[in-house]
Amino acid sequence: MQGVPKNYFTVPGAAATNPPNSGVVTAVFPATSGYFGGGTGESWDRYIISERQHFKNIALFPDKHYILVEDIELTERGGNWIPIPVFKGDLNGSGYAVWFEGIRDDSQKKYAGLFRVNLGVITNLDVSGTMEVTGDGVFAGMIAGLNKGSISHCTASRTSWSKGGSIMINNDYCGSSAGGIAGENNGDIKHCINYGDIYSEGGIDGIAAVNHGVLMYNQNHGQLLP
Repeated sequence: MQGVPKNYFTVPGAAATNPPNSGVVTAVFPATSGYFGGGTGESWDRYIISERQHFKNIALFPDKHYILVEDIELTERGGNWIPIPVFKGDLNGSGYAVWFEGIRDDSQKKYAGLFRVNLGVITNLDVSGTMEVTGDGVFAGMIAGLNKGSISHCTASRTSWSKGGSIMINNDYCGSSAGGIAGENNGDIKHCINYGDIYSEGGIDGIAAVNHGVLMYNQNHGQLLP
């Protein structure tokens, strides 16, 4: 292939090289065998998540495809969940549940939740936890602080998950908002159910406290309390 410069080609997720005037590309992908329970992260071979550290490792590969195969407790009692900053992959919860405790004192971040920002696809996931937001101008949601992707067929704080869940906005910070699924929605939230109680004197809603996107076929069974 005359005229092709050295290292001209790119391969998503890999370090790619090619000699000049050649179409032969060498792609080196990062080793992930120890990060998950199996899979390659592609749509036809999802990374398997079966334990706490597997779920945390999503933050290292946020644009991959995942599937849960177990209920997972993400934090110890008295622990503090650090939200995954941005998710832009595809997560199938397979109906399993994750639980976390202790998003606290999040005043330096605008979004709080299992994921701070979702740009990807999250389906069939049950999320429960306890959140106490003390910052001003924070958007808090059990699944995502900000959803700009798609969340569907998910539940928040389902009562059959023994630990339950709730979101509390410290009333000194009335500029903050809380929703059962997402704090702010600029994407799609469909066929989701919230069972958790939400405490806030700011913006509050069982699904999304602030909505600029699409909400369809959702239900709220939690209490909305000032």
